Amino acid sequence: MKNRFNQFWENLVMLAIFLVLVQTFLADLAVVADWEWSFRRVMIYSAFCFDLFFTLEFLIRFFGALYRGKGEVRKYFLYSQGWVDLIVSIPLLLFSSTPDLFALLTGTVVSGFGGVLNILKVVKSIRIARLLRILRVLKIFKHIKYADSVMAQRHTSRIVTTVVTSIILALTLMSFLVSFFYMDDLSTRFEERQKETMLYLAAHGELMENPAELKQFCDSQTDFLIIKRDGRDLYSRYDQDYYQREYGFNDYAYVKSGDFAFYYDLKPVHVTDAWNSLVVFGEIILVILVLMITYSTHFAINVTDPINIMFKGMNEENYNLEVAIPENYSRDDVFRLAESYNNEYLPLKARSGEGQAGEAPALDLGDLDDLFRF
Repeated sequence: MKNRFNQFWENLVMLAIFLVLVQTFLADLAVVADWEWSFRRVMIYSAFCFDLFFTLEFLIRFFGALYRGKGEVRKYFLYSQGWVDLIVSIPLLLFSSTPDLFALLTGTVVSGFGGVLNILKVVKSIRIARLLRILRVLKIFKHIKYADSVMAQRHTSRIVTTVVTSIILALTLMSFLVSFFYMDDLSTRFEERQKETMLYLAAHGELMENPAELKQFCDSQTDFLIIKRDGRDLYSRYDQDYYQREYGFNDYAYVKSGDFAFYYDLKPVHVTDAWNSLVVFGEIILVILVLMITYSTHFAINVTDPINIMFKGMNEENYNLEVAIPENYSRDDVFRLAESYNNEYLPLKARSGEGQAGEAPALDLGDLDDLFRF
């Protein structure tokens, strides 16, 4: 019964890993393709559910290892990729999906120029951090037999894990550090453009009194969504039904100046960040597939196959196949060993076999007695 439950749990985790990769891809695709807010809202709920599930999974495995006794926690973190479980669970739950869910439920809107710039940088960092979920796919590989050799599969998984982790953590760290410095990126240019627009409107107050000219000016800016004065709309790019259908809490920000409130469209910035995330997502999946195909084959041909040939030659009496030694790798340790196997062990094995085959049968005392019987 326990084994059946463990198998069910492992299958459930594998299914969740596959689904979270699909969810991560669709969440960015929905931003790039400008899908309706109702779908993107579902992505926020699902992201929270997945992060909560993987956090519970990590805690169950961690306390289970702690319960089993000394050394099990270390074994879980180092040999069962427990560190991957940790990275893609608690940090994402606390700093990504939970804040998004809280903002969705409370209707939080970013205000102020500084707030606009800060939220854009935070969004960019979170989008990079969400790529950490790709690490979950590494947990699938150990359950898939994609190489004949256990050693080849283990080494390939280690290489893939190291490379992918390095790429994602480097991107996440760089994105986080860059948020503390001034960068001439899209979010910074967005803030500067809004400041220039505000100064222009302050110097041309007559625009606010002329609806036709105000509409012409705002339509040319593309960033304006709504301008209010004392709660009354002076300009609106779309109607309310469109806003409710297409815009979520993180798709716009507003700046209040005196009696005026200016609402800005943040979608262009989010689209750029989401597109960058999709590119990185595709690159990492490609890296994983290439390493699995090329490195596992390389490792099998140049390490495990020679070892298997030598192992069979030492344990099977009639197995005398030599190890093929490629010229380019002849100085590798495994092929230096194979050279000794070919030139020393196999000839010795052959001479030993010939001696045993041509050796005269040993005489017994009983045979001597038979000689003197008449």
